[in-house]
Amino acid sequence: MKTLYLLRHGATDWNATGRLNSTTDLDLSDRGRQDILALAPRIQTLGLNQVFCSPRRRALRTAELLGLGATVTLDDRLREMDFGCFEGKTPQELAQDPAFPQWYREQDPIVPPSVEPFEAVADRAGAFLADIGQLPAGQYLAIAHGGLLRILLCQGVLGIPATAYRRLKLDNGKLAAIVWEGDLVRLAGFNWTP
Repeated sequence: MKTLYLLRHGATDWNATGRLNSTTDLDLSDRGRQDILALAPRIQTLGLNQVFCSPRRRALRTAELLGLGATVTLDDRLREMDFGCFEGKTPQELAQDPAFPQWYREQDPIVPPSVEPFEAVADRAGAFLADIGQLPAGQYLAIAHGGLLRILLCQGVLGIPATAYRRLKLDNGKLAAIVWEGDLVRLAGFNWTP
């Protein structure tokens, strides 16, 4: 059997205030570090064959605190979707931005030119998932970001549009699990701790 665990990186100060964060390369907050250190013994029991990680600092720091060492492979496809003009804005600031509600809708979103299109995020997440599908049976972990992981699950596993990712809530430091049963990929766990 093959399992891919998807871990959202530990919390940052921006996560605590609801700021959108993609390209700004933040480290984990004190709480984020504590949460990941508490998770580390559980992750180490999974018997991981390989770990894939976003190149962003918050994901790398998560991998480091988990004690995963040499098993980590950086994969740029796991970076967060680029929020462009919405980057770093608080919920209050987004409420004042007329472009935000047009983008933050499931049906026919209007994507500003500076924001990465949902299709592009889904394509790179799908390519990553396809590559994992070619690996031998084993236990794998991907450390990445909330938006990217939820889009991967929507389009790559559940077969629903990438824009439906807003229906899923994956907390910082929590996991989803995907299993392969023959050619079928199934969601086996969501927003959980092993």
